Amino acid sequence: MRKPAVFGCVRSIALAVGLAGCTAITPPQVVRISTQAAMGPLPDILDVRAATARVYREESSGSVTRQFLADETLQPSILELLKQRLADSLPAHLRSARIELRQAEVGVVVTLWGSPPSTTPSYTPAGPAGAIILGTLLGHGLIHGIRLAKSSTAAFADITIAINDETILGYGREVLSDRSAADEGVRRMVLRALDDITAKVAALAPPAESQAVTTGQ
Repeated sequence: MRKPAVFGCVRSIALAVGLAGCTAITPPQVVRISTQAAMGPLPDILDVRAATARVYREESSGSVTRQFLADETLQPSILELLKQRLADSLPAHLRSARIELRQAEVGVVVTLWGSPPSTTPSYTPAGPAGAIILGTLLGHGLIHGIRLAKSSTAAFADITIAINDETILGYGREVLSDRSAADEGVRRMVLRALDDITAKVAALAPPAESQAVTTGQ
């Protein structure tokens, strides 16, 4: 006669765990970015990032969770997109320069509003262990669900390159009104970061000209 109760408790616990887990944000699996074919020759870009920076990863700090997308999620890759952009914006005096891709952090950041739950509470058993565990799981699942409903989600792209050791940054961040449209938000932020880098690269002056501007000649 005890089996149905045990199985019912197990099913309830599984439901509670599912309630806590279903509140997570699913990162984009594929982000397709259209780009025009370059008119000039593609420059060589050396990817000097660590292997761990090229795969999917998550970082959590308090109420903030960052989901960094893997390189293969972007189609074409950041490296190919950079080559296409720099082919037509790289000044002539930098055509043979050493170009490095030092950082390409692209993804989604979720910020939970409201006070986070305290550390795991201790309970004085006052009933069956299964009921206590179930209540704990349901409580944490409901709290997290409520906080997620009050959260904000933003897409971001942070790209850093170096041309002859001169660092150039490109950045984009946008709060999303619809969490289900994270892929579109990521696409826009990658393009914004690439536009930022392209404009800065195109404005790079030759060394002699830069020195003349600095000295006021």
